[in-house]
Amino acid sequence: MSELRLGDVAQVFDCEHKTAPAAQPGREFAFSVGTPALRGAGIDFSQAKPVDEETYLAWSRRAELTRGDLILAREAPVGGVGLIDGARKVCLGQRTVLVRPSPEQIDSKYMFYLLRSPGPQEWMEMHSEGSTVRHLNVSDVRRISLGELPALEEQRRIAGVLGALDDLIEVNRGLIQDLDLQARLLGSRFLAEHPGSDRVSFGEIAEVTKGFSYKSAQLVPGGGWLVNLKNVGRTGTFEARGFKPLSASPKPQQVVDNGTVLVAQTDLTQDREVIARPVRVRRGAHEGELVASLDLAIVRPRQPHTEESIYAILDTEDFRSHALGYCNGTTVLHMGARALPDYLAPSLESFEIEAFTRLARPLREAADALNTEALELESTRDELLPLLMSGRVRVGDVAA
Repeated sequence: MSELRLGDVAQVFDCEHKTAPAAQPGREFAFSVGTPALRGAGIDFSQAKPVDEETYLAWSRRAELTRGDLILAREAPVGGVGLIDGARKVCLGQRTVLVRPSPEQIDSKYMFYLLRSPGPQEWMEMHSEGSTVRHLNVSDVRRISLGELPALEEQRRIAGVLGALDDLIEVNRGLIQDLDLQARLLGSRFLAEHPGSDRVSFGEIAEVTKGFSYKSAQLVPGGGWLVNLKNVGRTGTFEARGFKPLSASPKPQQVVDNGTVLVAQTDLTQDREVIARPVRVRRGAHEGELVASLDLAIVRPRQPHTEESIYAILDTEDFRSHALGYCNGTTVLHMGARALPDYLAPSLESFEIEAFTRLARPLREAADALNTEALELESTRDELLPLLMSGRVRVGDVAA
């Protein structure tokens, strides 16, 4: 075995140094994958941007991504990695590079896990530069140390073990998405069938609380976790990877837990994709206090409403179009404080709310349980990854 640099076993292509325009509705052809979509264990397409065919071709002029290629984030933050499986057409987003492994020297799936292992990650962190935003140059990417590579057959065996765990995780994630979608569709159908004979001020059916105004110095391990804008997916999903460590003493009403409904009051995207989105907190494996940030409104139901019925009411185009009328700002959008209290929600009978909750709550609870199981599998994978890559554990030891 010999120690190699990434450029010895792969080609590296830079991205376009500008933001790809989002596709108009109905013209979606591919996804532009930038650094926000590479912050987990692979490509999070809920954080990728749909683009049309013209943009896809323009952004692929240097090289077209194909099955087995990798996308590596070289900025904001450095080190995120995604493997292209060929199921979707993809082009590079800003601050990324395309890495095309040489199949005669390194297995692409093995390289995916290798780049996520401590050695290369520490190398990238150590060699990234910049006072405001740390980044790697393309020439730096080619110099990433890969250490000593095992034979191809051993590479495939290692990737197979880690890939099997990721496959189980993906099955769970797919089931979670299905259950969450069923719950949301159930809410839509419930409101369509029970429009309410009257409208009532939202402030009469729910209590709205401001989130916690934190300082950057408080974003350090201290037993708590900040729920923030990064927890709000562009399609209204709750993104568990967005939690930030927090050491602070918030007010009791700013502490949230599994199932608490939050609404995004700020948006850093250019397409109003996050603002006014309701999300349902999913604690997962995080222990300690969960604290909602000031960018999120905390919404708690008043009797006879439940978290499920309040979420269903907020997860509608009726509420979203109302709330967008209260939004202002150019670079950063802000939702006015009166957007929620002024909303006129359907007036529902207590027996209707109770019947809906009996149907929706088991779906949410099943999704929560699957999420916990997926996180346990992720923990097992993350423990195995450095052991297998360093050779301290062999594939045969894992199988045994």
